[in-house]
Amino acid sequence: MPIITVDILHGRTPEQRRVFAEDVTAAAVRDLGADRERVIIRFQEHGPFDVATAGRFRDDQA
Repeated sequence: MPIITVDILHGRTPEQRRVFAEDVTAAAVRDLGADRERVIIRFQEHGPFDVATAGRFRDDQA
C-alpha cells in the first residue's frame, strides 16, 4: 500500500488536487503494481510564509 505525501503551496483548487491525485494514483498502479484501492495520497498544504526559496518567502518574490 503506497502512502504518497505531497507538499503543496496553498491555493490549488480542489479540482487541481483531484486531477493530480488521479494522475499520481495511475502512476502508482502502473509503475509500482499497486492496487488502486490501496493507494493513499496525503496533501500537506503550506502557506506563503511556510516555505522560503533562496532566502525569500513566496510572497516576497513577487
